[in-house]
Amino acid sequence: MCFAFDEQIPVIDTNIRKVIAHEFFQGELPPEKTIAEVAEQILPYGNAYEWNQALMDYSALLLKSHKIPIPKQSHFLSSNRYFRGQTVKVLLDKKQVTFEELISFFERHNPILPERLKDILHVMEKDGLLVLHANKVSLP
Repeated sequence: MCFAFDEQIPVIDTNIRKVIAHEFFQGELPPEKTIAEVAEQILPYGNAYEWNQALMDYSALLLKSHKIPIPKQSHFLSSNRYFRGQTVKVLLDKKQVTFEELISFFERHNPILPERLKDILHVMEKDGLLVLHANKVSLP
């Protein structure tokens, strides 16, 4: 969202995690929530695009010699990110599905509680990634 639409939000990737760990936590990796809070606090409003690029460059160029252990990311199989991605894949394939069809898809691949999926879909709609109408889910 920052790079594509110039939204004033922090980007948090492996390189930026390294910068935050190095500069604020003596090289120790803090919890993800703490990283997000620090990234938000140090973001210079109005310059998010340049700032995030600079942090990634700083990490890539200057922190290579610092061994900051960043655990490998999981496949996010039970994360909202996983369910969001799979929902987009389904919609790219079928264009429109019912809520029940989406639940059935996840029951076959990675079950999710219907209430949780509804919450995720509402956030995705707010983010402009899909449209909810009646019992149907579609791309915008």
